[in-house]
Amino acid sequence: MNRKKAIYVGLVVAIAIISVIPINNITLGEKEKTDIVAVQHKIIHPHGMAIKAEKLINFDEVASSSLLGNPIANSEDEEVSPAIESCSGENFLVAYADQPDITTSNVVLVISTDGGATWDPHPISPAAGNYETDPAIAYRGNGNMAVATWGLDPTEYAAGHWLILLDDITDSSTWTGGYYTWSESYNVFDWRNYTLAGYYSDSSPTFWGLMAFVGSVDDDNWDHAFNVPFIITDGTKWYGEGYVVATDLEDWTGCHTVDVAVDNDAKRGYMVCDFFNSTVGTYSLGVLSVPMETTWDDDAVWESNVIPSDFFLSYSRPDISIAGGRYYIVCETNENGNKDIACFSSTDGFQTVQKTLITTTPDDETDPHIVAYGDIAQCIFTRNGNLYETHTSDGGATWSEPQKINDVDGSVQAGWHSSGLTTGGNVVWTDMREGNADIYFASIGVPAPIIGVEHISGGLGVKATIVNSGTVDATNVPWSIDVTGGLVLVGKHAEGTISSLGAGESTTISDFLLGIGKVTVTVKAGGTSAQASGFLLGPLLLGLE
Repeated sequence: MNRKKAIYVGLVVAIAIISVIPINNITLGEKEKTDIVAVQHKIIHPHGMAIKAEKLINFDEVASSSLLGNPIANSEDEEVSPAIESCSGENFLVAYADQPDITTSNVVLVISTDGGATWDPHPISPAAGNYETDPAIAYRGNGNMAVATWGLDPTEYAAGHWLILLDDITDSSTWTGGYYTWSESYNVFDWRNYTLAGYYSDSSPTFWGLMAFVGSVDDDNWDHAFNVPFIITDGTKWYGEGYVVATDLEDWTGCHTVDVAVDNDAKRGYMVCDFFNSTVGTYSLGVLSVPMETTWDDDAVWESNVIPSDFFLSYSRPDISIAGGRYYIVCETNENGNKDIACFSSTDGFQTVQKTLITTTPDDETDPHIVAYGDIAQCIFTRNGNLYETHTSDGGATWSEPQKINDVDGSVQAGWHSSGLTTGGNVVWTDMREGNADIYFASIGVPAPIIGVEHISGGLGVKATIVNSGTVDATNVPWSIDVTGGLVLVGKHAEGTISSLGAGESTTISDFLLGIGKVTVTVKAGGTSAQASGFLLGPLLLGLE
């Protein structure tokens, strides 16, 4: 079997461009929306190619550097490319690139355990060379678990990246991972613009999530494709071994950026990219859907859609978020002769979408990011050197009047990966107020209930504190407590519904237990979860941590 056949046995990567009916402009505030209906649906059954990490690393303890003050980072170096994720409670993970000169760049992972009041930076030494940048991070949806990735020095590796698992962002001794170099096996190069979506489920607790990036291939086995989206999944193999697949290399080419998100309820991951649509001569949006956990099974179903542009219309720099049965993509659009922000919303995984223009001013609005909570979603974007927030409460049909976030006018640096948004309205951005690039943070809140598992305690049975840290009351919040391991005679599973939980309020749920042995308690509420382990002795749960 020749090399091409060996690589492509069972690998199906044909993605269909799906024709949809043309769309019309919709101005800010109108309730009427225009449907974009996919008239063709492509089913794909791919198989992956295994690769090995060049080096696996146990970080033991990553030493903290001195605090750079509040904002997050404001040294004389250039600090750029910020990303932010909210984990449990008031614990935040931020990543950025520290650049003391034009030839040097290293990634810093920064932790806050007090809601952003103070920050603890952990610089990560480059794997080789002196230039690593563009970090991406993602919360895994359980406890303080997160994942991180960023690119290797391009002068050392034509294609390569870190992949790091942070079992607990507050304890760097739990951080493990490795770096992957691909170009020695395949003639791939220029891998960049990494993005991550974390994932956790009880059925597959070692599955980390979904990763995507832009890259090029000059290899007979890959059909000589340039600037195409790649996707890596099967988190059970990320540590030491991984899989890669590209979307249709012939059709989805010339990409600028990609983004990924996970529908936890449906256990499906989604990637969106902006690609050059040669049929119309402008940039369209390609959306790829993959099953989590069973990605590479023979019966795995992959799906694709295209949100098309036309000769006078182009989309770029998409950002995606999914929650509560609502799917959102925001992106830049040029349809009014300048750059505006468009939103595409869906309830069926982007098989059909509805479009609204979030902005329609004569100024350029760029670099959007979105976080979904269901019918409520929050978006940030840049305009005239300022960062703005807007939100919807009706599934994207209408959006609030944008409000400025930064406190010094004109100080925000525009550009891809210049800002970031996470749950709870927590924002980071690159700020130029001191004459060089620094990283700033703000918590602006969000008009939505935000449910979290704040604390799990033992004693007589198990109790958990459920908190609503949002600014809107929550109703009918489902919860569950599952106890695994040991010999559990009573209390393996309990569930219920919190009928009402006011903004800023908390409540306690509990489960009576009876058994013996070491057990793990998993508490879920409103789509979030947390775990703790202890020893069950009769009705007493001891040493819970």
